[in-house]
Amino acid sequence: FRAGILHVGPGQREAFASLGITQMKGFFHVVLPQAMRAVIGPMMSLLIMVFQSSSLAYTIGVGELTSKAFSIGAMTFQYFDVLALAGIIYAVICIASSRIASNVEERLKTGR
Repeated sequence: FRAGILHVGPGQREAFASLGITQMKGFFHVVLPQAMRAVIGPMMSLLIMVFQSSSLAYTIGVGELTSKAFSIGAMTFQYFDVLALAGIIYAVICIASSRIASNVEERLKTGR
């Protein structure tokens, strides 16, 4: 966030100061919106990286997912099919979250 705030040029601060806008109002109405647009791309990338590297351990629980898959596999004796389905569920969640993050980033860049 600090890098995003520093990304906003000093000319913007000078502009709102010359218009008589206070530092606090200028920060919240001029600097912060521009900083958020600069920060959203790296933040989404970081969020996706954390999301995927954590293997959803705290959100869905990989241990819980595989544990349920093993117990279903034990009942049906189709371990491969059940574990493959668990892997597909994980992949769908990761791909969907990546696409949602990309769409949000694209909309914020274009201003829609």
